[in-house]
Amino acid sequence: MVFRLKDCIGINYNRLNQDYQLLHNLCRLFLDNSVPTHETGEYIALPFLVDMARLYELFIGEWLKVNLPQGWMIKYQEKIDIAKSLYFKTDLVVYESLTGVSRFIIDTKYKNTNSVSSDDVAQVIAYAVSKNCKEAILLYPTPLKQPLDEYVGDIRVRSLTFSLDDDFEHAGNTFLHELFY
Repeated sequence: MVFRLKDCIGINYNRLNQDYQLLHNLCRLFLDNSVPTHETGEYIALPFLVDMARLYELFIGEWLKVNLPQGWMIKYQEKIDIAKSLYFKTDLVVYESLTGVSRFIIDTKYKNTNSVSSDDVAQVIAYAVSKNCKEAILLYPTPLKQPLDEYVGDIRVRSLTFSLDDDFEHAGNTFLHELFY
């Protein structure tokens, strides 16, 4: 059975079918080949938000899970207990598979900025210290005008890019090359 845009318009809703109204509005969005926008349109639609920072983090985690070289593994949203009711939750931690040693802390930053912030550096260093990790990565979807590659004590802190504007395989392989070399 094929449905068209007009099948979602002009439906009379009552107490027996009102639960379908939101679903029909969402279907109309896709059947109309339109995209959500901030502008007022012709139809009533269900507003929704996409947590792009979380989506970027999940995308990077899943991409790395599939594409990390052999001998490496990744954990995401790892909880690190600090005190009785105090803990960190890291975005991504890359481990050596054989030893279980944490090699990279990766904190994804879905924001368009020219340089790293001191708060972001402090955050990723705290994660690295708590995992006894010597490499802390701040990962952005766009290249920074002022990238970072510095040592804070014995922890190397770098800003890297996994671009969403590029072919994902190319962007991911570029990121992996910069991460490991």
